[in-house]
Parts: sequence; C-alpha cells; structure tokens
Amino acid sequence: MNDLVERGGGGAMTVQGMTEQVNQIQALMRQVMREDVHFGAIPGTGGKKALLKAGAEKIGMLFGCRTSYQIDRDDLPGGHREYQVICQITDRHGNEIGQGVGVCSTMEKKYRYRAENTGAIVPKEYWESKDQSLLGGSDFIPRKINGKWMIFQQVEYDNPADYLNTALKMAKKRAYVDAILTCTAASDFFDQEEVIDTPEHFQDHGGAPADEPRNQPKAQAKPAGGDGKFTHSQVRIIRKTMDDKDITDEQVCKEFQVKSLEDIEPAQVNMVLAWLDSAIN
Repeated sequence: MNDLVERGGGGAMTVQGMTEQVNQIQALMRQVMREDVHFGAIPGTGGKKALLKAGAEKIGMLFGCRTSYQIDRDDLPGGHREYQVICQITDRHGNEIGQGVGVCSTMEKKYRYRAENTGAIVPKEYWESKDQSLLGGSDFIPRKINGKWMIFQQVEYDNPADYLNTALKMAKKRAYVDAILTCTAASDFFDQEEVIDTPEHFQDHGGAPADEPRNQPKAQAKPAGGDGKFTHSQVRIIRKTMDDKDITDEQVCKEFQVKSLEDIEPAQVNMVLAWLDSAIN
C-alpha cells in the first residue's frame, strides 16, 4: 500500500516524496479514474475539473487514508437544520495529516424549495431582458417541459425533516472531498466539486433569441428501448447530472412521485433530464 507522504527531517515532505505523490495521482487518473464518474468538467471554466466523491474515494484508497468525523448541528427556525462537519485524515500508521470541512443546511435552495408549474408560458420578452418581473417575481423561474418553456414557482417544502438525513450526508461528503484535496495535494489537478453548483457558472452573459434562451438544456438521451428500461447512456447522464448538482434520489422521487428511480417510466426520461438540467441551485 502507498504511504500518503514521505517525510524528511522535522516532519517536512521531501521533494522526492512530493514528486512521487504527484506521479501516483497522475497514474491513478490515467489508469483508473474516468471523467463523469470520478471527476467532471466545470461549466464555464475552460476545462477545469472538479473532484467527485467517487474520485476522492479512489485517491483515499490509493494512499491508505483513514477518516474520522466531528459533526455539529444547529437547529434553525421552522424545523430547519444546519450540519457542520470536520473530516480528519490520518495515514495508515495513525499519524494525523490534515482535515477538511463541510457545511450543509436544509435552508439551501435545493432542499428548501420545490418548483410547481404555474401553467403559464414564458413570454418571449423575458429572453431579451431576463427581467424576473416578467415571470412574476424572484420566486419564479423558467423551465422547459415537453418542448415548451413554462413558468415555475418556487414553493417551500412542507416538512424540512424530509431532508435532514440528506443534508447530513452532503455535509460529510463536502468535508471528505475537501480533506482529500487538502491532504493529498490533489488540488493541483481538481477543484472542490461544489463549485459546479455556484450560480456564476450558469449565468447567460449574452443576448438570447426571442423565443428560446441561449443556454439550452443539455442534449437529452433518446427514449428507452422496447424493453421498458433505461439505456445505459440515460442512466449515466441522469446520475452524472444528479451528482453535479448535489441532487439526491429522494428529491427526484419526490418530484416525480415515485418510490425509487427504477419506478420512473421510460417515457419520462426526457422530463427528468429537463428537470435536472434546470433544477434550482
């Protein structure tokens, strides 16, 4: 098993040890890690890569990282809750290497709100000015459904407790990825995956046609075959988009009123992809 670091006198990393560690990460990227599974491109950054949880786990396994967590919580008004997590990394000998931090709250938009279709079509004038008042105000967003851009309203979930477990897991994941990046110097190759969710990566900085926005939803998979099951490409696209936006199975199932993702009808695949692509960040 590889040691996480090779230390010289006084506990400092040697140049040789640093070089070897970088080489091991590069070899892992070439031979094991796959794009859209272990890391993914960050939109609008010219190809910069974000480390996903699956990739962080591979790096952790490579260097024999051991983890422990310190979890704190704040109970917020209205049944909401925030989790603050510290992930401590030690090497296989029990030596402390470093730590990462992560925070998640049910007050985040993706866990606080759902989107309801108002039944109104987005006016053409909206794409020229992006004036939210044309949709009804700041609580309204455009979303493409079945080829038409409709106005959706952000509506607060009735029971924040539905996402307490999700928020805890997300805070742990953020802390873990941060710890792996920090302790293995993998920041040379990757960014924190949550940067994918920052709004600036999805802003439209130019004009758009009168009837369609410039930022179209991503290319969508073709309908599933006659066996009534998703194709492998559809599953990959759905899972990748969910991971990029920190959207859980629970959220998708609640939106489409099914018990599990497997219960979604093949005919709904394009609707799911459209919903994921325009999900509130």
